[in-house]
Amino acid sequence: MIVDESKEVNAVFTAWDVVATPQFDPIAGTYEGTQHVGISSSTAGAEIRYTTDGSIPSTDNGEVYSEPIEIQEDTVLKAIALNEGMTASEVSSGECIITYSLDVTTTPEQENYSYGDEVTLESVAIDVIRQRKWQPV
Repeated sequence: MIVDESKEVNAVFTAWDVVATPQFDPIAGTYEGTQHVGISSSTAGAEIRYTTDGSIPSTDNGEVYSEPIEIQEDTVLKAIALNEGMTASEVSSGECIITYSLDVTTTPEQENYSYGDEVTLESVAIDVIRQRKWQPV
């Protein structure tokens, strides 16, 4: 603490007990189908709160994490870890984007077609989840 001639007091406070930033699992990659994202903090006893609507989680906002979160559609996942008597963690954030690819079959099956050939196309949507790396906000 510093007191200068004008009687102003300047102080710098450092938070000693900061809750560890939440980590997501899986952290990155391309996945087929629905994913279940786990969230953890290395701080023992930390409560994790998360949001899936892009809002910032806090002591008053978000769901309390208790089990892996099922991701079925484009989702912005954010999480914070809290522990009484400690400074809240940084907010972790990640975006999960689901894309759909098509499995196309042709009838008749052949390698080359000529102009005027009659061909039937059938397709089935296959979902694939591409996750960007989860990172602190």
